[in-house]
Amino acid sequence: APPPACGPLRDELDETLLAWSGTPDPEQRLRLVVLPPGDPDDLIASWARRHGARLVEPPLRSDLVTPGPPALSTLRNIDPGGTGILVIPKLERWFLRHRNGLGHLRGLLDWLATLERPCLVGCDSWAWSFARKAADADRVLPPPLTFAPFDATRLHAWFDALREEEGETRVFRLATTGEDVFATDEDGTPECSWFTNLAARSHGIPWVAWTLWRHSLRHGLERREGEEPPPDAAPAGEDTLWIVEPEERVVPERPDRATTLILQALLLHGPLTVAELDAVLPMPHLIDSVPALVTAGLIRREGDTILVVPAAYPEIRAAIAAAGIARNVI
Repeated sequence: APPPACGPLRDELDETLLAWSGTPDPEQRLRLVVLPPGDPDDLIASWARRHGARLVEPPLRSDLVTPGPPALSTLRNIDPGGTGILVIPKLERWFLRHRNGLGHLRGLLDWLATLERPCLVGCDSWAWSFARKAADADRVLPPPLTFAPFDATRLHAWFDALREEEGETRVFRLATTGEDVFATDEDGTPECSWFTNLAARSHGIPWVAWTLWRHSLRHGLERREGEEPPPDAAPAGEDTLWIVEPEERVVPERPDRATTLILQALLLHGPLTVAELDAVLPMPHLIDSVPALVTAGLIRREGDTILVVPAAYPEIRAAIAAAGIARNVI
């Protein structure tokens, strides 16, 4: 099933931004929203389209590494003193971690510093950490906004709402205990702790949690001969989906840290072609470790494009932190 649109986040964006965007001359010209990696809905661009704001197109990736002053051709036809909201949905599309790859980002920041009309900027959390250090982006852009993590209560409510939208009549039970994960007490508090564990493992990122949830569902359970069913097994005739523990993925170790450097580059830039990934890696031949990461279920290929598997984000984040490459990122 394709990932669902994350309705709670759309509502939060509206609540946070509509008053600002509806003000003819807002006191705060620039707004920055930083999101965790892997946003499947392109939330900021979707917000712009829903509310008629003008999207600022990023440069071509091939132009980002061209030596010399950046052309900034996508900004030429925009009146910096005009009316209406401008939206730059993905700041990470304006740079590459390459010796020639920061010119467009710096040019964009100079342009934003003199912009007279309101502008909303979106950015991936890994890219924002890099942009602050490499281009002093926080000297131009304001302190970022982000959504509150999805804890157990929020995940329970969101998944339950998705069930109702789909007309789902199945009962979702833990394979280990038979508990109904959507059962609540008299106060509406979830009785099962499974969502607490899911919130912790997913770092509160809704699309990571949803992917882990989907990967945990089973129509039936295979049991060894003589093995007893869960203590609270499903009643006869009940349409049940069983929930098993999400599989643990292992990041392959390489003496040159190739695997963690590849994973960091993909989190920093988002999906990259093979040539783009090779260009942003710090040493030659690191790209040779891509097949091992595909086999491990950490990344996948779509044609010539390579991207991170959302369900693998917890293991990827932990491996990068353990390698000392990056810390304190969502």
